[in-house]
Amino acid sequence: MVKRPASASPGSLLSCFPYAVGHGSEGICLLLRLGPYRILLDCGLADISLLQALGMAPADAVVCSHAHADHSRGLGALQQNFPRLPIYTSEVTARLLGEDSYQPLAWRTPQALAENLSLELIPAGHLPGAALSLLTYTLPQRTYRILYTGDFSLSNLQLVEGLSLEKLRGLAPDVLIIESTLGARRHPHRRQQEKQLVQLIDQALQQGQPVLIPVSPLGLGQEILKLLRSHHQFTGRDIDLWAGESLGPVCDTYQALLPFLPLAVQNFAKHQPLFWDDRVYPRLRPLALADTTQFANRPTVIVTEDWRTILQQNRALPWTVLVSDALTGFQEVTDADFTELLALAPTVIPYTLAEHSDGRNTTQLIHNLRPQHIIFVHGSPRDINSLTGLEELQSRYQLHSPTAGAWLELPIGERFWQPTPPLPVVYEGEVSEQGTLIHFSFEDSITQDPRWPGFADTGLIEARWQGEELILRGLSQRELLKYRNQEKRLEDLDCCQNCRFYRQQRCSNRASPLAGFRVSPEGYCPVFEAL
Repeated sequence: MVKRPASASPGSLLSCFPYAVGHGSEGICLLLRLGPYRILLDCGLADISLLQALGMAPADAVVCSHAHADHSRGLGALQQNFPRLPIYTSEVTARLLGEDSYQPLAWRTPQALAENLSLELIPAGHLPGAALSLLTYTLPQRTYRILYTGDFSLSNLQLVEGLSLEKLRGLAPDVLIIESTLGARRHPHRRQQEKQLVQLIDQALQQGQPVLIPVSPLGLGQEILKLLRSHHQFTGRDIDLWAGESLGPVCDTYQALLPFLPLAVQNFAKHQPLFWDDRVYPRLRPLALADTTQFANRPTVIVTEDWRTILQQNRALPWTVLVSDALTGFQEVTDADFTELLALAPTVIPYTLAEHSDGRNTTQLIHNLRPQHIIFVHGSPRDINSLTGLEELQSRYQLHSPTAGAWLELPIGERFWQPTPPLPVVYEGEVSEQGTLIHFSFEDSITQDPRWPGFADTGLIEARWQGEELILRGLSQRELLKYRNQEKRLEDLDCCQNCRFYRQQRCSNRASPLAGFRVSPEGYCPVFEAL
């Protein structure tokens, strides 16, 4: 049980102090105050000195949303310094983190933290064990609810079911703290993403090129291995799959957690091992970096964190390296390393396999919950701004994009009052035509905006009409690689361009949710019918 602290932080009844908001690789760590109580939401800090500064426990309890490092890497040091500080998480997350001292909670079962404070965990998708955290603070005159999403996904992945909106109806939180990893961007249907990745791998293998896929140890690597083990395009084919050294122990933990995984995964594992298998094609084995030459002259796919060592030891091989693009949220190869990767590998191709919900699903979740306050965290300033700039959100909710180190007050009104939209930042310029070229010119003050470096990354832009407005968007280096490869394979995809109901850039299928709307050629819907 949480003990009432001797003193409470100043401010209103509900407030939030961000130690880190997930810009770049800084991690997530948010201190939430509910009346006299302090709850720490995640501890993704690499350095917890800020949490030690008071000389006492920084909170009454800690809630860890899931096991990814940017949400959990500071927990060990935090517990070592404050051994009596309770850390709550789901059972699967506790086991993925290898901690039996954490306090695991069952799904959808409110746990009393104090006489008038409770915590409930709700499956969030994204990663096995990932949880939404619902905190309920009850006073005689009113009940307050705060929902923290951590990372979430509405789509079903290979090893975890997506977040169910149906089970969230009626929660009516006053405050929603939500991840903004993908901002307002949209990505194709998850199964479409998987199909495109399989096609990329198959094309490389058909050309005699070994495939290397850089991943972090937990999450995406296991998703890819399960996809390749079970996809019909690879079943029964004489292919060697290798899992890097850091992935192996996590794969073993996943197998031990089989009863917690989706029923379809459990059924798959009844007929063959979930991961390690040296008998059934395609074979999957752990890779030892001490000998990375054993896969020469064999159809090979390596999923590993240590891509640099493999490429340096096997420079003569015609590698195809598949790197996750910005849509996956966490970049398995950082921008700083990307130039080195291009120098080491003959072929580098971005792919999309998103574990986070895109802008469409983010706004869908928001509109289903209808909170008074929305706090956007865990995303680049550019992506967070793309969400806070949406008129459909500005006109209905109080939007916040906090920075680390300052209290954010969250006054709750008995009636929901319409917020005043922030004044837009407008940069005036000129348009001129010179022969076959169009020139746009603006004052250099536009470069002071934090979104400018991302926009001007390559110096190339994409323009498209949106109603009567022309929208400009900067193209990143990864996107350029992706578009070049996408042009070659669009004709092979289950996309709107290849659907029998695609008419003059619009959908003519009355059974489709897109009926009558203008759709992009690479789009997809559940009632796709091939030409």
